[in-house]
Amino acid sequence: MAEKSKLAKNLELSANIAIVLVAFIIAGVLLKQSESPQQELHHVAIGSHFGLNNIDWQKSPQHLVFALSTTCHFCAESAPFYRRLVEECKRRHIQTIAVLPQPIDDSKSYLQNEGVTMDSIVQSPLADIDVSGTPTLVLVDASGIARAAWVGALSPEKEQELVARLQP
Repeated sequence: MAEKSKLAKNLELSANIAIVLVAFIIAGVLLKQSESPQQELHHVAIGSHFGLNNIDWQKSPQHLVFALSTTCHFCAESAPFYRRLVEECKRRHIQTIAVLPQPIDDSKSYLQNEGVTMDSIVQSPLADIDVSGTPTLVLVDASGIARAAWVGALSPEKEQELVARLQP
């Protein structure tokens, strides 16, 4: 019986030492991460000129810009909504623009495979349009001013909010 008690005490002591060591390791990792330079996040500035050049913003009272990537699984998962959204934009005479960082041919092929037909497709680094994540949708007016933005895969409520912002 005394041997069992001694074994139990040794196991408890070993476990406590292991817990303390793991806590120190975790604290060290967290401290090192906090000293690392953080990646700058880019956010579309609502109320500012949207950073796409060579777009005739006056062509339509509103434009819906889709910042996508061929490697973004949220973009692919959102494709059924994007197909409906593009149809709604066509019905309301709103220009649709896809911006992808990949080459134009890859982007066209990707959009075609997803069944999403855009009025324009532009190749641009997403940081140039102040977008750090895909998908990002930006509503831009006829002056080229960003009026609203939605980031990520949208909930049904956010999808409705976006459609409600589209002017006929």
